[in-house]
Amino acid sequence: MIDLARRLAAVPDAALRVAYVGSTLSSLHPTHATDVLLVAQARADTRDPLATSLWLASATSLLAAERDALRRTIAAHAEARDAFGLVAALVDLPDERLSMDEEDEQRVPDYGSDRPLTLGERKSLARKPRRAMLGRIAQDPHPDVIRQLLGNPALTEADVIAMVARRPVPRATLLEVAASARWTERPRVRLALVRNPYTPTHVAVSYVRGLALQELREIVDASELPSVVRSVARTLLGEPIAGPTLH
Repeated sequence: MIDLARRLAAVPDAALRVAYVGSTLSSLHPTHATDVLLVAQARADTRDPLATSLWLASATSLLAAERDALRRTIAAHAEARDAFGLVAALVDLPDERLSMDEEDEQRVPDYGSDRPLTLGERKSLARKPRRAMLGRIAQDPHPDVIRQLLGNPALTEADVIAMVARRPVPRATLLEVAASARWTERPRVRLALVRNPYTPTHVAVSYVRGLALQELREIVDASELPSVVRSVARTLLGEPIAGPTLH
């Protein structure tokens, strides 16, 4: 097959890169898709820039809700091949991370209205470029509201990092940010996701591969983070190992 990583490098827009990779993986037999991800992961672990770009775009694409079944299918194929490093990047390990109280997960913030707002009203507010409301909207627990907010032109990188850095923070919020090509192309957003112990482990394991060396050292020393995330960071700080080619 044509070198997917090289083709991806020629696509200038992050959203288009993620869509392209997602479409490609979806078109492949799950066994072949698993092969692609194993190669990309192995080469990303040697800090190969083309492979890392392919790996990060693949991870983002597989976090989309419409590719949940594909992600789980690839994870099953990887597990059958004892490729547990890939499984860890595809399946959350909830026993190793913190969880929020169910009531806190569902608590809608005070929007300053004299009545509770409907979901439709909250989604509408999230689309409006009014900075005065962004802080409240960012605390909404519903994924549809967060998804609308992440596309808001008034939202800044600092706003997104603040959303991700909250502790505790609803799982849905973290997953929506993690699946946003607009924001996960930004290294500081990926770092904020990895740093938060509430981030689902498969998200953190995926995005730790895009961190700088000093950031990896910080992750290794962050005792509050899941051991699987720190283990991957430690591996990435080790001597590069030979991996398969991206062809």
